Amino acid sequence: MSSPTKTWLALVRIFSGRHPMLFSYQRSLPRQPVPSVQDTVRKYLESVRPVLSDEDFDWTAVLAQEFLRLQASLLQWYLRLKSWWASNYVSDWWEEFVYLRSRNPLMVNSNYYMMDFLYVTPTPLQAARAGNAIHALLLYRHRLNRQEIPPTLLMGMRPLCSAQYEKIFNTTRIPGVQRGETPPIPTDGGRTISWLRACFLESTCLS
Repeated sequence: MSSPTKTWLALVRIFSGRHPMLFSYQRSLPRQPVPSVQDTVRKYLESVRPVLSDEDFDWTAVLAQEFLRLQASLLQWYLRLKSWWASNYVSDWWEEFVYLRSRNPLMVNSNYYMMDFLYVTPTPLQAARAGNAIHALLLYRHRLNRQEIPPTLLMGMRPLCSAQYEKIFNTTRIPGVQRGETPPIPTDGGRTISWLRACFLESTCLS
């Protein structure tokens, strides 16, 4: 670990206090670095090599070199320019093109989800199991709103970004023809939606 990194870690831990909250480190995180385009192309070729025939790989390598020669420098400049004013230059693109414009189902591909007991069945009643899961979710939501969830630290030292927690609750995607929408939803609501036998049921859990 370099000396500047050690100094940064020490300052972050000092100014964040002994008991940092979930988003205490957000403003002190470094920006997402932009890798060199040569490294990106090299890693891309390494990743596709096992699944391509020799002929297809040679053609792909030719196209990669053509991309480096004709387009890469300008696109890399745009990427660096965006990285100067965005803390993470890829987050909004990921949400737009992978999430909002994706036509794949969200339930198992993108959305947060949880399951109750995997190996133990405390009750055969589905309603009771669903109620227990909802109760656990609401307890977690309460801790999340109060930022009582400890921030994730890499190797117990380096803080990781907590932005993914912001849309666990009170967020949904309304499908559209070309792209979905994420309308604003009040964060003070305590309603849950259940799906039972092709019917959607709404219930109020918090007042």
